[in-house]
Amino acid sequence: MCASSISARPFEDKDVLACLALDFLLIGLGMSISFVTMVLPEVLDAKEGVSINEKQASWFGSLAFLCQPIGSIFSGPLLDYFGRKKALFIVNIPHLIAWLLMYYAWDVPSLFIGNALLGIGTGIMEAPSVTYVGE
Repeated sequence: MCASSISARPFEDKDVLACLALDFLLIGLGMSISFVTMVLPEVLDAKEGVSINEKQASWFGSLAFLCQPIGSIFSGPLLDYFGRKKALFIVNIPHLIAWLLMYYAWDVPSLFIGNALLGIGTGIMEAPSVTYVGE
């Protein structure tokens, strides 16, 4: 098979925009994963505001990763019901709630719930993002 017989799809701006939209979602994913690393020194035995001990810090660090499979379970049905594009918009809802919860955290459970929502949102993000760009 020679190269001239392969019919390539012409380069389109829509393809670039679709990949850029996914890249912005993945930036949010990176922020949610690295967030714990930046926050932990600030809240670990803090003198003011929300303070956590070492045992709570361990849970806080792993909670998003423990909740990620929960989001993955919902990812497929969400993708089938709403479609790829709408599912990519919906994935932002748990992330938005989580970021607001953590910004306005008044106690340790609010931090934990926010981090769990980040994990669930990350799990939901997996199937729609890969499928959307692949198609």
